Amino acid sequence: MTIHKQKKLPIVENSIFASLGAFSSFAERAAYVGNDKGVVLAVLRLEECYEKSVQSQLDNIARYAITELTKVAAYIVENRSRLSGQSSLGQPIDEYIMNILQKSNFHKAIEQAIREVYMKQWSDHKAIWEFITHLGKQMQTNFGFMFDWQTGHSYAADDPRRQ
Repeated sequence: MTIHKQKKLPIVENSIFASLGAFSSFAERAAYVGNDKGVVLAVLRLEECYEKSVQSQLDNIARYAITELTKVAAYIVENRSRLSGQSSLGQPIDEYIMNILQKSNFHKAIEQAIREVYMKQWSDHKAIWEFITHLGKQMQTNFGFMFDWQTGHSYAADDPRRQ
């Protein structure tokens, strides 16, 4: 790689990170105001950046994109009552994102994002927990939480997995 390309790469990378952040913020705000089309547009841009980053082996960017998609799914769940539930994706937007997450190889990034989502103060914490357990069942993981990924139910008090 030439020196010119080496100097340009961080600039391009920073621009992509900024764009991903903007798409994510836009999706969150669109979900908050009930703009289904805006959410879909932002999710499609995030997905496009994620897919192209994976294809180009730009793992840092792909990891960031999958993290942002995870957080956007939580915002959609949090604001589900504001959204019509209709999308041009052929399924609910959060389900669409969960399908992307399920296919991703960046499991650690998703797990970390899920932990961040869980720690945030949500007005509908129950819906967020249902999102986490539903995604856990799809991805066959409990993200380090005390629930059985096969059933989505919390471990019983006497369950040895609580140790």
